[in-house]
This record gives sequence, structure tokens and C-alpha cells, in this order.
Amino acid sequence: YLARIFWLQGEFARALQTCQDSVEALGAHGHALAQCHALFEVALPLNYMIGDLDAAKANLALLQELAAKHGLSIFQAGATWADRAFAAIQQKTDLSACKAAARDLQACRYEAQYPWLSSIMAAEALRRGNASEGIEWLSPCLQARDDGWWLAELQRLRGELAAAGRAPQDREVALAHFQRAIETARRQGALTL
Repeated sequence: YLARIFWLQGEFARALQTCQDSVEALGAHGHALAQCHALFEVALPLNYMIGDLDAAKANLALLQELAAKHGLSIFQAGATWADRAFAAIQQKTDLSACKAAARDLQACRYEAQYPWLSSIMAAEALRRGNASEGIEWLSPCLQARDDGWWLAELQRLRGELAAAGRAPQDREVALAHFQRAIETARRQGALTL
């Protein structure tokens, strides 16, 4: 989790190095469960957020291998969703193919990365001009619980989705979400979303 703290403090290079060092150390000591956790909870999101899809895919492949080898169904479900999401985004295919993978992850009752994966789906829907689909991806995350380090980003993205609307109230809704994102980031002491 130290890598997350560095990330939120704007120390991106340090966050990535800390994350990679942790993944390698856990692997060297044979801690597959902890290594899967580090890959899924920290490495994949950070690699994706900086736009390093090659590193994200490499870490995803390692996650898939470890989860399958050790029968870690939670991480298998998460890796499946991430894999489908990356493929849909890169190949510009239908995002709805990821909905079954999202349900599978929810069925495991381990939803720590649900907000991150939902946010990348929502952002891609917005890039494709489908704000309503993006809202569908984000709504469960914003209604269900406090999503920790993702909350400010979820609120910011919800603001972008509202801003894409054409109704007169969409601007006010967007501004309210942006303001909540800023307030959340300040409350968390985050220097970046």
C-alpha cells in the first residue's frame, strides 16, 4: 500500500518502483497470494494509469499464471475482467462483454478493484461517446460504499460523464461531482487523482 500513498502524493516514479520491488520480493519468497494481491491491487492500476499497457499486460499475465496455478478464484475473476477490459479498449470492441466478468468478480465478494475496473470501463465508454453507459459502470461504485483511494477519481469521472450530457442541468451536476472530487482528494491528502 505504500506505493498507493506515493501515487496519491504525486510521486509516480517512486510509486511504480516500490510496487515493482514488492512484486519481485514477494515472488522471490514464494508468497503467491500476496503477490497476486500486489499485482491486482497496485501494479495493474498504476501501470494502466500511467499508460504503460505493456507493463500492465506483463503484470496481468503473471497474475493470471499465479492465480491459475494456485487456484485463487478471486484473482482469476479479477484477471479475467482486466484482460477483457484491456482487449475491449485496445481493439475497440463491445464493452458489454466485460459485464459477465464484472459479475463474476462480484460473486467472489471481493470488490476492492471493482471501482478501478469500473472506472476504466466508464472512461472508455465516454471516449466512445456513450456517457450513459459510463454512468451505468460507475453508479454501483458511487452508491454502494466509500471506495477509498478511488473515490475522488470516481467522482471526477462522474463529473466528466455528466458534462457530456446535453440537458441544462448536466452542467450543474458535473460541477457538483467535480467539487466532491476535489473535497475528497483534499480530505484524503491526495495531490493527484
